[in-house]
Amino acid sequence: TEIYKKMVSEWREAYLDYNTLKVLLKPFNILAKKYLKIPLPPTISNSPNSLTHFMITNYSQEDIDKLSDFHEKFEHVMTFEIQKVTSFFKAKLLDYLRKLRFIKINITILQSINFEKDYAKLKGELRNCFHLFYKEIILLLDFYFINHEAARKILKKQKKLYTRLPKKLSAIALEDLLDEN
Repeated sequence: TEIYKKMVSEWREAYLDYNTLKVLLKPFNILAKKYLKIPLPPTISNSPNSLTHFMITNYSQEDIDKLSDFHEKFEHVMTFEIQKVTSFFKAKLLDYLRKLRFIKINITILQSINFEKDYAKLKGELRNCFHLFYKEIILLLDFYFINHEAARKILKKQKKLYTRLPKKLSAIALEDLLDEN
């Protein structure tokens, strides 16, 4: 997808698995299309014994149980993916902090060198080391923003699908409501 164009290929396994999460939302999309939303008439919804907290739906109890299972699976995988991304980010950040400490030590050594030949050589190596360090930090920031955007997009899709589903995972069949009146 568009999100992953800046992705570092060596870090592929550490990125949030957007495609898997998207596939896990497909059952919600299928069941959301099956959902029949009928507003309750004002006479029913205004009565004291109102059933407004229920949605009229053509879902079967099996559909509702499936929704619950899919929801649990999605949450489990999303949690795992976020933990995976966070662990990778923390490990890389610690590695970069070690590299920064190494650069600082070498800068201190550079300041104490008296020989111009050694000074010029070490200065060039430090410059290259710092440029590489800077590029790595930029890649890590890109990693963060890519994963943030992927998580934002998949959660937006999830929210969109959830708003099309019953608010409570219990159903009243349309026939049952009509039989009562």
